[in-house]
Amino acid sequence: MMFTRIMYFAIQSFLDGYNLCIFAYGQTGSGKTYTMEGPPNSNSDDNEGIIPRAMKQVFQTIEDLKVAGWTVSNIFNHSQSTVRN
Repeated sequence: MMFTRIMYFAIQSFLDGYNLCIFAYGQTGSGKTYTMEGPPNSNSDDNEGIIPRAMKQVFQTIEDLKVAGWTVSNIFNHSQSTVRN
């Protein structure tokens, strides 16, 4: 439910060209890894974490755009920057 209410629109913004960082913050043992990744060895879509759901949305949107005649390239363009003191 959280994914469809919040993350869906964040992922859509990423696909529109905006930068995106999905960040989990909290106390040790509060469920950050579970929320981000889902339970270990789970094959159920209902229990997936944010990261697998986000990646499915990205690749599903890419496939939908290809079917509609769009060409998708360089969606994961990595650039390096140097930080100096």
